[in-house]
Amino acid sequence: MNCTAFNLTPSSPFFPEKNSRLIARTRTHDFGFTRKRLKRCRMVAMATSLELELPLLPFSLNEVLVPAESKTLHLYEARYLGLLEESLMRKNKLFVHFVLDPIIIENSTEEASFAARNGCLVFIENVERLEVGALVSIRGIGRVKIVKFVQADPYLKGVVIPVQDRVPDSVSKLHPKVMQVKEALYSLNSLEIKLKTPKEAQLQTRIANSLMWTEKELLLDCNEAFFPSLAERVSFAALQPVSGSTESELLKLQQEKLRAMDLRDSFQRLDNSLEFVKDNISRVAAKLAIQSVEMHSVCVQRACTSSCQRSSTENIGRKITCSLLKVEDDVNDESCELVSGVELSVGEGVDSINAYLFKAVKNNNGTGILLLSDIFGFEDPSTREFAYRVACNGYNVLLPDLFRGDPWTKDRPKNLFDKWISEQEPQRVAKDIATSAKWMVDEFLAAGISKKLGLIGFCFGGGKVIEVLAQDQGAYFGIGVSFYGTRIDTSVASNIKVPILFISGDNDPLCPVNVLESIERSIGRGSRVVVFKGRGHGFAHRPQSFEEDEDAEQAFMMMRNWLNDGLVANTC
Repeated sequence: MNCTAFNLTPSSPFFPEKNSRLIARTRTHDFGFTRKRLKRCRMVAMATSLELELPLLPFSLNEVLVPAESKTLHLYEARYLGLLEESLMRKNKLFVHFVLDPIIIENSTEEASFAARNGCLVFIENVERLEVGALVSIRGIGRVKIVKFVQADPYLKGVVIPVQDRVPDSVSKLHPKVMQVKEALYSLNSLEIKLKTPKEAQLQTRIANSLMWTEKELLLDCNEAFFPSLAERVSFAALQPVSGSTESELLKLQQEKLRAMDLRDSFQRLDNSLEFVKDNISRVAAKLAIQSVEMHSVCVQRACTSSCQRSSTENIGRKITCSLLKVEDDVNDESCELVSGVELSVGEGVDSINAYLFKAVKNNNGTGILLLSDIFGFEDPSTREFAYRVACNGYNVLLPDLFRGDPWTKDRPKNLFDKWISEQEPQRVAKDIATSAKWMVDEFLAAGISKKLGLIGFCFGGGKVIEVLAQDQGAYFGIGVSFYGTRIDTSVASNIKVPILFISGDNDPLCPVNVLESIERSIGRGSRVVVFKGRGHGFAHRPQSFEEDEDAEQAFMMMRNWLNDGLVANTC
């Protein structure tokens, strides 16, 4: 409860009635830290002090604001508009958002008692003037403790000092945990933007918005001690509502925020945030599964929810007898699974590689798809989620590890990329792809099925689609799909014997449209180039906005129809 005792008699819906008391308790904080400077901050003359005198805006306990979170306020009372004007006149455009917590004081009068807690320093990002009041967009910056109130009317004003986590012995030890939380958030955002919810519902931008803010460099006139470390920012960025949250889920979120604001241990908060994000991933995955069931009329909702949730979020090892690709025609609806998944090793000896197989259940059309990942590898959440969706449409999708346990990661310095990509020896990659294709053909033969495979690739994998089909010349593969392929060898295009669907954006420097059109002319045989206006690299499996998601859905439907017409309908 971060303030000192001060008697107030304001009239406000956020405060107790007149003559009530605002009770506060003091707490000792250690502000010493030696962490590396993560943000640049201009220092004003008095910024050597760890104190700021700022306007204070109170809220009820169920409206706690955390660092990295954005919020829009509708201010219309004269005193709060005055608070806004003072904050805007300040060069740093800051004020403090805090909550009032009702408390019981023994042997006190019957007057209501409150404690001020969970102070959050906020920055005014935007103001929209209305006929009545103003809409104010704010961003939580960091935690503060209110140490003294200096003004009660017409609005509160006080002195605050920063509250930060205790610094661990080695800040570098936090890095793996930070990356783990960020990857989970990317995965959650990827799932969310595919979830169809009413327009009026809280939608997908909040996770991505908060996560993007954690990477920004702030230029504010205050002591940099008011800015939390990267670990703190990321841990708080995870505490956002997700699409379609129920009242009980929003209540749980508020409880998680309160707990996070009181914690001073970065490791613990990161662990808590990671568990919270994993729970959200499970809930969103379950909702996506239900939507898939409704769309394709494959299984009843109640039978598929838990299994689809598992398939989308966990690596599930299953014991499967005979052929892994055995088509199951007699599955009971009561135990129906939309997709099952299994980790496996394909090939033998030194030629064996890891892979993941998504197998359609009940609606299995007996068709295999080999999916080649981008540089982030076969374990990347966006790629696996895409493979899962393909399997939902009746296919058996094999996702091989093209990088032998060493995919590119977002935290690596960019100047190391050329060295890393040069280590992905083309002959070795081609051999691993051939091993994966042969494994699928052998599995289909074991299942008594004789069908051509489909080939899909993204980015790095999209470029490999050209090379693989040129080498295969129709032996294993009957059709291909290349999403914004990179490092394409155009010289081999004339050797391709099957049609390819090329999907890209006209704003993608890594995959020029004229190169795709040239390859299309070389192949002929019904190949097609589809270009999405204004889209850049990766939009189809890593959409970053509602607009990109709409195009990603359209691209997915095109791919689905392409696969169906080329692999399923022609063999019926």
